Amino acid sequence: MKNNISIICLFLIGVLFGCINQPEQPKLGFEAAELIDISSLKNKYRAFEGDYFLIEEDIAIEGEVILDDKGGNIYKQAFIQDASEGLVVLFTNAGACYQGEKIIINLKGLYLGNYGGLIQLGEAPYNYNGQERLAGIKLSNRWIKESGGNITQPQQLSIEEIMQSSKDSYLVEIQDAMIVESQLNRTWADAENEQSANRNLTACGYGSDILVRTSGYADFADVKVPNGKGSFIAVVSTFNGTPQLLLRDPEELDMEGSRSCEDIGDGEIIFEENFDAQAGNGIIEIDAWYNFAEVGEQRFTVDNFNDDISARISAFGTGKELVKSHLVTAPVLLPAAASQLSFSLKGGFFVQDGLSIRITTESVDTEAEILTVNWENLPVQLPTIPSIGWSNWMAVGGISLEKYAGKSIRISFYYEGDEDNSTTYQIDNIKIYTNH
Repeated sequence: MKNNISIICLFLIGVLFGCINQPEQPKLGFEAAELIDISSLKNKYRAFEGDYFLIEEDIAIEGEVILDDKGGNIYKQAFIQDASEGLVVLFTNAGACYQGEKIIINLKGLYLGNYGGLIQLGEAPYNYNGQERLAGIKLSNRWIKESGGNITQPQQLSIEEIMQSSKDSYLVEIQDAMIVESQLNRTWADAENEQSANRNLTACGYGSDILVRTSGYADFADVKVPNGKGSFIAVVSTFNGTPQLLLRDPEELDMEGSRSCEDIGDGEIIFEENFDAQAGNGIIEIDAWYNFAEVGEQRFTVDNFNDDISARISAFGTGKELVKSHLVTAPVLLPAAASQLSFSLKGGFFVQDGLSIRITTESVDTEAEILTVNWENLPVQLPTIPSIGWSNWMAVGGISLEKYAGKSIRISFYYEGDEDNSTTYQIDNIKIYTNH
């Protein structure tokens, strides 16, 4: 009898401790739905022709949080990612979930929309200051946290691969990366005035830049950008169709190496102009360049906002029936090796496609000859400019000059508009560089 009691006790103890050691299974709070990957979800919106797509199917997504709002760089949202792609999820509260958590979201009844081309998931849209936007998801039974402490490995990609990809909202690592020289010793943003800022990131082997966007509310807004070269980890976002990066934490960066690219066989920078030597807000004046007002007496001017100097052109406020303006670079002798052109572009109050990028191999020795030589339009797809307000700085790169190898060329930024067609453009960080 005692033996039987002992056996029963041991059984009960085993059951008791077995239950204690057994991890608690997540309770969905909603009926199980079919799991689909994030890319399949976003493709539903990409195939949709309206602004807001109501999800009516019993489907769900699962993803790991790769960027939360704890650090202040984003607010009331999170970026999640699975093996296919990433997605921005809007919430009604800050701190809804944290980096490293895996969450499941029941999608039925939620909406997909986009802000500046970035696809977002949220509740039904509402009116905010005359504009519709998605509401955040309430802290309810629409989503659950499966686990925490997960580590998402970043994809190792080049800036070129990021710029050419149709995907966004995923974690990347860029090797041999560095902040452009003109922005060294600056902070990531303006913490004192709580103003967001853009910094330009470039990398050995790719002459163009990609923007790093940082909120003035970020915990690291007042931290200086790194002076060296190395590994840069960030989340790919997009604005007006142009990729940009969101930093998670400067502590993730390993950028203490030499800025030289000679050790990895980088392509040579042949020509570069960032306008930093231009003073005040006057006319752009650079040796061997031409800043020519063909019609309308409007020339490219210096824009000096927050010490970020660039060249600016617009027909706004001129009262002119026609404005034609040319900003022509100094002559550049291209090497026999294939080369490319890149620059940064910012714009506002879009009305017309007023800017084109042209090239000539003919000699230009006077302003008058700008009108007599043969100019060819370079095949440049300029980023989208908003009709209300301003875009961020956007990188335009990979413009092939291979056709002109071994020749002396000039590049012209040509603007055409009038009082009613007065899109404003700013140009900066012009580079010509070899491909290898």
